[in-house]
Amino acid sequence: MRLMEWQGKQLLAKAKIPVPMGSVVETPEAAREVAARLGKPVMVKAQVRTGGRGKAGGILRAADAPSAETAARKLLGREILGRRVRQVLIEESFNAEREVYLGFTIDHGARRSVLLTSAEGGVEVEASCSASGLAKAELNPLLPLPAYAVRAVLASAKIPHPLHPALLDLAGKLYGLYKEWDATLLEVNPILVLSDGTLMAADARMIIDDAAMGRQPEIAEWGASFPDATVSEKLKREYDFDYVELDPGGNIGLISTGAGGTMTTIDLLTRAGGRVINFVDVRTGVIGRDPKRLIVTLDQLAGKPNFRVLLVSIFGAITDLAVFAETLLAALRARLIGAKVHVRLQGRNEEAARQILTASDLMIHASLEAAVRAAVDSAKEGKS
Repeated sequence: MRLMEWQGKQLLAKAKIPVPMGSVVETPEAAREVAARLGKPVMVKAQVRTGGRGKAGGILRAADAPSAETAARKLLGREILGRRVRQVLIEESFNAEREVYLGFTIDHGARRSVLLTSAEGGVEVEASCSASGLAKAELNPLLPLPAYAVRAVLASAKIPHPLHPALLDLAGKLYGLYKEWDATLLEVNPILVLSDGTLMAADARMIIDDAAMGRQPEIAEWGASFPDATVSEKLKREYDFDYVELDPGGNIGLISTGAGGTMTTIDLLTRAGGRVINFVDVRTGVIGRDPKRLIVTLDQLAGKPNFRVLLVSIFGAITDLAVFAETLLAALRARLIGAKVHVRLQGRNEEAARQILTASDLMIHASLEAAVRAAVDSAKEGKS
C-alpha cells in the first residue's frame, strides 16, 4: 500500500525526524488559511500516490497566502499521472544549501533490504543517479543497521564528510521506521541540508507490505479512505479481487481467474485482433455460490461504450466448476449485459458444468483457443 506524502511525514515526525510544518487541505480557501498561519513562502503539493508528480507540475511554490490559494485552485481537481488531486499539502518552504537522497527498499533478487543514497536529490534524482552512480549496501534483515555500511555508502556517494554524523543518525531512524511499519520502500527525496546543518525531510515516499495489514491497523485504516484511489484499488479493498482496466474503448470483457492464465488469454485475444477491456482475477477458489465479484465485474464492463462480448475463461484445479457455472448464471441473471457470452471451463467437474450451461444461451467452448477465436469473431460482427 502506497501512502500519501503527508501520511509518510506523520510517521517520520513520530520518529523525531524533522519535517516542514504544514497541513493537508481540500479547498483553496483552506490552503490560504494555512499559508497565512505559517506566515512565510510555502510549497503547495498535490497529494497523489504516484512518482513523478514534480515533473508533472504537481508541486508549486507560493510566496504568500493569496498565491497559495491560487496554486491550490490550479491543482485541486486536476488529474496527475492518472490520479485525481483531492488534497494538497501546504507546508513551509526552505532555501537549502544542498539536497541529498536516502532510501531503503527490497532487492527481491538478493532477498535483502538495501540502503540507497545519492549526493544529489530532488526532481532529477533518477538522472543524477544514473550519471554519478547510486551508492548502495545490502542489509541483513535480522540485524540492526550497521553504522559501517552507512558510512561506506555515504563515502561512495561522495557526500561531504561533515554531513556524515547527521545522515548516519537519520538513516538509523529511517531504518527503524522501515522495519516497524513493514515497509517495502521508504525514501526521502530530497533531504534538505539547511544553512545551520539541519537535515529536513522535504518529501516522504512510503510503501507498506499489503500482507502486513493485519498487524498494521493504523495503515489499514488509512487505506480505507484514500481520496485518489483508483477503481482497481477500491474493488480490491471492498471485494478482495483484482480488476484492472486496460482499454476502456475495447469490445471484449473478461471474467477469468489466475494472473498467468488471464494474461495469456489477453495475449491470445490481442493477437487475434481483439481489444480487451480488462484484466481480472476473480479467484474462483473463494467465490463459492456468491456471485458478488462476478456482478461487480459485469457492472464495470457494462459501462464501456463498445462492450459487445464477454469471454469467461476459467481453469479450476480445485474449484468445482459446476458450482461456478451456477454462480455465473446467477450473476448474468442479475445483470442483463446485452453482450454475447462465450465460456470455456476446464478442470474439476467440467462435464457437469457444461450440462448446467447447455440449457442457457451461452456459447460453450472446449478449448481456450476456440473460445478466443469465437469471441474475437463475435466482437468483429459488431452485434450484441
